[in-house]
Amino acid sequence: MSKSDDRRRKPHPDDYALWPDGSWAQLEDIWRGQYTWKSDDYEVIRYDDTKRLRETGIQDELDCG
Repeated sequence: MSKSDDRRRKPHPDDYALWPDGSWAQLEDIWRGQYTWKSDDYEVIRYDDTKRLRETGIQDELDCG
């Protein structure tokens, strides 16, 4: 898969949303309406992008959970 294809990939329910304040959630939970009080200003991080998940600390929290 090329980089341009990767960027155009449709979001997957297991992908993560990262808000500017550092909070995060899986897109599936957002789509189900569990975060209606949060803004839609978030970064989508692929569920298989372990490098980015580690950079943001999400992977560390998942490993502890």
